Amino acid sequence: MYFEPITVVIACIDEEQFIETSKNIIDHVPVRWINGKNMSSFAYLVNQAVLSCNTEAVVFCSDRVRPNLAHILVMRQMLAGGWGMVGLCRWAFMGFYKQVFRDIGFLDERYIGGGHEDSDFLLRCMEGDISYFDRTEAMGYIWSANTRWNKQLDAAKAHHDAKWGEDTAQKTYIRKLPEIDPYDRTLLGPERDDLKSNRIPWLTGSTILGTDGYKDYRIISETL
Repeated sequence: MYFEPITVVIACIDEEQFIETSKNIIDHVPVRWINGKNMSSFAYLVNQAVLSCNTEAVVFCSDRVRPNLAHILVMRQMLAGGWGMVGLCRWAFMGFYKQVFRDIGFLDERYIGGGHEDSDFLLRCMEGDISYFDRTEAMGYIWSANTRWNKQLDAAKAHHDAKWGEDTAQKTYIRKLPEIDPYDRTLLGPERDDLKSNRIPWLTGSTILGTDGYKDYRIISETL
């Protein structure tokens, strides 16, 4: 099995946090950090992290997790095995190939602050038939009562509701707004058809903590 070169991008606000978060992996894998201070949104932060990487495989990492070599090896194995998105602590430690972003686009930066951009991306993976592994208990998370984001949850929910409808009786999500890419997808490099052909589809593989019912849903579109 071939393993794509991988880069871990740690979102933190100073060098001290970077050192603490990376100390168990920095001798085993390329690690860089992106300053999350004063970012307009979580979606913007993730997109900038992806654009900053030279490798096809990317792990977005929060400074509130403490990854070790075992976590990296699991991530590499699952991505090489065809999983589209691999979250060992949701988006606090989420790995993927850039090909996923080439296929369905960047995170939606219309979600200002933080909130609902993760469920939006999950629905887009469902729509694109991309498997999604998301298990929070796979690694520890340093919880805090304080958030670094001005979440603006009402505005984020309003955008999510405007973009997606749900028919629970028919187990269907309805796309009501098209994607608007904030960046040119060609910035991510050339298409990797080999990764697309090896990818596990949504219905075969998706495992999502607490929301396994998503697997039974389908997406239809009202947009042209």
